[in-house]
Amino acid sequence: MEQQQPSEANCHACHPADGKRPDYLLWGSFLGIAILYALWLFASQYIIRVDWLHRLATSVFELINTIWWGIALGILMLVKDTTKSWKIA
Repeated sequence: MEQQQPSEANCHACHPADGKRPDYLLWGSFLGIAILYALWLFASQYIIRVDWLHRLATSVFELINTIWWGIALGILMLVKDTTKSWKIA
């Protein structure tokens, strides 16, 4: 069964790509993760008194340390896809 390619007119019908609105979910999540990672890395001895904050910072720290290579590979694939200059033999 052959798949139909979306036409240029329907490609951006639902999500206009004017580039003027920032992605608040992306940047808010990134900021929260960066803050929690930095808290565990630099202030772990101070946040240990607040149990929920220490658990959250520890979870973020361990998760990012576990999946960093997958994130790097995903970024690399996005860069490869946008440049279209790499050839796979």
